Amino acid sequence: MDTEKEDDGQPLSNILVSDTSDVEELESLFNVEEEYDVYLDAVEFSIAHYYCEKNPELKDDDVITVLLNIKNNYDKGIESFSGLERDIIENLKDTINEKPITHHEFKLVIDYILWSIRNRSWMEDDQAYVKWVSYYCDVFTDKEEEEYKEYIMKVADELGLSKEDTDTILTKQKSLQ
Repeated sequence: MDTEKEDDGQPLSNILVSDTSDVEELESLFNVEEEYDVYLDAVEFSIAHYYCEKNPELKDDDVITVLLNIKNNYDKGIESFSGLERDIIENLKDTINEKPITHHEFKLVIDYILWSIRNRSWMEDDQAYVKWVSYYCDVFTDKEEEEYKEYIMKVADELGLSKEDTDTILTKQKSLQ
């Protein structure tokens, strides 16, 4: 689907629905992730694909900057964005056109991904999130996947993580886009 032709570059904000009082009470997506997995998947898959296919130098801080720019400027047309920003917005537009969400929910999706990035800071790798999301979304090559698993096993061993914790880190997405 060519979203840009379909909506003539309209801002993402134009396809979001109005907030309701129930939605506005939602403070985070924590513990309700499954209800928003299609939106989270759209963003995560965009990041993983961009990292693996277009920019292997992409760092977690770059992704944070991109997500904050999208969140703060989602009322601007697609021509205002490029690269990863554009990829994320186009994937989100496709998803939101199929399953609408509100402005507040959209911001919570972005906030959840930002939290997820920061949640990997303990790994002390400036690409911890982009590597994890690429593994999680199953876009790594077999060689990259094996290298990632070895790296996680090494870090887990150094930190004394349990097998259960290590297995959780190495969990993959259940359904791929």
